[in-house]
Amino acid sequence: MKPTITLLLGMLLLVACSPMRNLQKVETRIPCLGSVGKTATTLLRKDFVKAGEPNLKNELEVALNEFDFSNAMLAKYTKYQETQGKGVSAQNDSIKVIPGKYFQLRISDLVGLKSQLNAVHNASLKEYLQDDSELALLTGISFRADEQTTLLLRTSRHFFLREEHGSLLLEAHKGQKYLEIPMDSLEVFDFETSQICWKQNRQSKLEVAAIILEGKKCPGATEKNPDKLDTTKSYLKL
Repeated sequence: MKPTITLLLGMLLLVACSPMRNLQKVETRIPCLGSVGKTATTLLRKDFVKAGEPNLKNELEVALNEFDFSNAMLAKYTKYQETQGKGVSAQNDSIKVIPGKYFQLRISDLVGLKSQLNAVHNASLKEYLQDDSELALLTGISFRADEQTTLLLRTSRHFFLREEHGSLLLEAHKGQKYLEIPMDSLEVFDFETSQICWKQNRQSKLEVAAIILEGKKCPGATEKNPDKLDTTKSYLKL
């Protein structure tokens, strides 16, 4: 069974996520930011089924923002709470307390991620992505955190996703201090994915040209499906 984020049935924990070494062997059950997989949506839930992860030779900058709950996000969080056995019963709906704020975490260094996907150390992953244009990257999560983690998030200035000892982790920078975010303290109730846009380089080989939010149109002459790119032009010129 493939690893899955099930927003309405379980909690996403971004901890101890081993980078992709073998596409046939996903070593963890928990998807991390940057994971490769597919979104499966029904009327009742939204899942992210993980297929693997990239190798990160360089850290990636991550953006953290804090928002008030909109009606739509409150509905998602309420449903998540219900699946965790924390939902409010019908008779208590009139006194239900609206939570304060939530955080949103996104990979902001998409240029750096694109560069790493095109690098030699991710050649197997790149080939895998070319073969299935429905695969996407997990690039954002929305969550609430416990009091201690909330304080850490609010008092840190920079955040990075990096690889250490074969695992991906999120790091908060406070001055000269580097602190790991305890991911098991997060209540993740929503996520977003991004798709790959492909182009041909001067050698007529496929490259990752851009990483854009799922549902957006690929820019210029790039394509989500690499099969749509014209691979015959270089041969016709010969």
